[in-house]
Amino acid sequence: MERRLEEELAALSGESEAAQSEQVDPPEQIAPQKPESPTAEPTGGPATEESQKTERASNRVKAAEDTPVAPADSGSAAESGETRQHAGRGNSPSAMTPAATVSRAAASFYQTDFHRLDRGLSDEEQQEWNDIYASFRSQSILTGTVAGVDQNRLPVRGEDGTVEMRVISSLVVIAYRVKVLIPENAVWMRGEERGAFLLRGMIGSKVDYVISNVDREGEVALGSRTLALVKRRRAFIGGRGVKPGDIIPCSVLVVGTRRVLLTCGGYDVAMRAPDMSYSSILDMREEYRPGQELKARVLDHRPAEGKLKLSVKEAAPHPFDGAERRHPVSSRRQAVITGKYAGGIFCTLQDGTLCMCLYSNSHYDSDFMLGDYVIVHIAQYDYRQKHIYGRIVSKW
Repeated sequence: MERRLEEELAALSGESEAAQSEQVDPPEQIAPQKPESPTAEPTGGPATEESQKTERASNRVKAAEDTPVAPADSGSAAESGETRQHAGRGNSPSAMTPAATVSRAAASFYQTDFHRLDRGLSDEEQQEWNDIYASFRSQSILTGTVAGVDQNRLPVRGEDGTVEMRVISSLVVIAYRVKVLIPENAVWMRGEERGAFLLRGMIGSKVDYVISNVDREGEVALGSRTLALVKRRRAFIGGRGVKPGDIIPCSVLVVGTRRVLLTCGGYDVAMRAPDMSYSSILDMREEYRPGQELKARVLDHRPAEGKLKLSVKEAAPHPFDGAERRHPVSSRRQAVITGKYAGGIFCTLQDGTLCMCLYSNSHYDSDFMLGDYVIVHIAQYDYRQKHIYGRIVSKW
């Protein structure tokens, strides 16, 4: 089984790397949208310094495309052979294979004059670029906070091999000064894609990514979260091993009214309110936020199927334990109404304990709304079901 999983993950890694270079052609990633007609002159005065820098970077990368060159210090005869082979076939984008696309990105990188461009950088800026260079060359994982979502016009390669310009959404990560774009087709694992609208909800979350292309003059880079997920998942499976009952760290990606998307060990796991808390939660957005670090208990892990089942609430002790000492029978406690069902009212005490209540004889349901604070009278304990029963005696 372990050998089979390793083979599947190795194949997945290869597909992700190919998809990464296959779907997004890096050369014109930062180029602003231009008029359709090649003779049309842009309006609005002289070009800004930023647009000039962008144009120079685009021209430099296009020149690298026309003459694919294998990295001088790659040490890979196979890669050099691939580059020579594709150079002999022609350099049009539609004729290039994923390997040739990667070679073009590498050629552009190794032709860059880093001594000139890095001269005068502060220590913080130099460290940021060093991290980017290292991730591009060694495919190491970087982690950053999503600062926003941009709409970029990028050349995207379709399934039939043709390249067309499309406006797609990209996550923006800025560690210090450099913008890293993660296109929407490099955010999710292959076969686990989610709606593009979720990208807006990821602002503030922490994401892993691997640098796939660097435009030093344009001061921008492309990243792939897909490849980082493959590497994280391989390490998650191949390390000491994760078994049901283990407590592991996870991070919040997206928060909705009723659901939360967590990321853990290379898996993106959707969670409902009953999986997150022992008490009822009216709106998950009031309890959780993107980027929040949590602990979760592993309930089931099936690597061959790419499935991971977690429970955040079971990573903490049940609030019912010891409740009879904190809230003895006949005591009165402050609580908040968190739910209603078939005439019953769910009230959550200050320590998170859930009390199932009825109204007193003098009260009407219309007098109490979700979120109201009330005083409850503790009436009874059910130790088998771990339930507390009480009555609402007044508003607070």
